[in-house]
Amino acid sequence: MKPGNWRFFAGFCAGAAFAIAALVAVWFLIVFGVERHAEHGHAANEALSGMLRPPPVPSGSVFELDWTLRSLDGEAVSLADLEDRVVFVNLWATWCPPCVVEMPRIRDLMAEVPSTDVAWLLVTEEPAEVVRPFVEEQEWELPIVLSEGEIPELLRSRSLPTTLIVDRAGRIAFRHIGAADWADTASVRFLTGLLDD
Repeated sequence: MKPGNWRFFAGFCAGAAFAIAALVAVWFLIVFGVERHAEHGHAANEALSGMLRPPPVPSGSVFELDWTLRSLDGEAVSLADLEDRVVFVNLWATWCPPCVVEMPRIRDLMAEVPSTDVAWLLVTEEPAEVVRPFVEEQEWELPIVLSEGEIPELLRSRSLPTTLIVDRAGRIAFRHIGAADWADTASVRFLTGLLDD
């Protein structure tokens, strides 16, 4: 084989090998990337639909009742009255669009689970002079309460909205960060199940 032909053949083989390797790499990324995307998308869809999973908190986590709350009218909310009840805590703010979007679905959940054994606390750290006109404008008839001082460490979150559901024993049974469709059947079933425990 002439030297020129040999160089051409070697270059052709190297180029073909590179092209095959690139195709295999692209195929690998497409196949496994689609699977990972599907898994992630499935998890995201579950979160948006209000699917409930066990929270990533220690089994010994207990809801701290040392927390000062007030209604929009300035009346103190007695946390002692929450003992032996299931407590639905939603941390929200007027400046948080996802918080506002999910409020009607929380109202619907309250209608689906009307038991007096459930306490509803929709908590904001904003002052009453900000919250009251906002709530009136939205025409919400919801148990909005104001947090005075710091939120208990166990309940704090860097993101809003954050929702926590506390069982009758004071343990955090579920924690969810982000807006959700709380009137979904899974949420109703979960909350009702805690009442039966």
